Amino acid sequence: MKRHLTTFFICLLTGIIPVSCDLFCLNDCGCGSTVRDISITDLDLKTIGSAGTNLDTSATYSYDQIFKLIYIANWQVVKTDTPPPALHVISTAYACSPRDPKAIQKIQSLKIKARNAFALNTANDEIKAGDDITNRFGMSYYTSSTFIDINFFIQDMRDIYAYDMYSLRLKERPFQQVSMKLEFIIEMTDGMIYTFDEEIMKAQ
Repeated sequence: MKRHLTTFFICLLTGIIPVSCDLFCLNDCGCGSTVRDISITDLDLKTIGSAGTNLDTSATYSYDQIFKLIYIANWQVVKTDTPPPALHVISTAYACSPRDPKAIQKIQSLKIKARNAFALNTANDEIKAGDDITNRFGMSYYTSSTFIDINFFIQDMRDIYAYDMYSLRLKERPFQQVSMKLEFIIEMTDGMIYTFDEEIMKAQ
């Protein structure tokens, strides 16, 4: 009897006898399905500081301490992955590190327009309501401190993942305190357009 039990457990441990995931879930990532691909249904924009906290848009901040943050507000699941059931009791030594869900869309273009008149770099650097001032801003991944031209950033942009966020800020310090009312227009590769037309930034 003892010999039979020993043989049974050896077979169980080595995978000769399969074990259903319903009984033992030993997959490092779990035995349920995981979200692989998503479709973005809503983007949002908010004003943050360098520490990532929300800012009061009625106050004025240094130009390099106030940012507009783009992030995914909602999505729909497009594709899921279900791992195969574990075939043995001994779990692998590798920790589970599944990637974040990837969006099927990318940003096609991003434009920033002035909604009021103001001067930026000099008194003669006059911005009028309706002017495209996209080239006055830099863009980066949220965790990066390197801001580059928005159009270049989008051209080289990698895939968008569910928890990716993107920061926007002025490239240069304004010559004096400036109060900007801005419109952000974000076009996606699926044709969706997100418009944020009452965004306030006060910088110095």
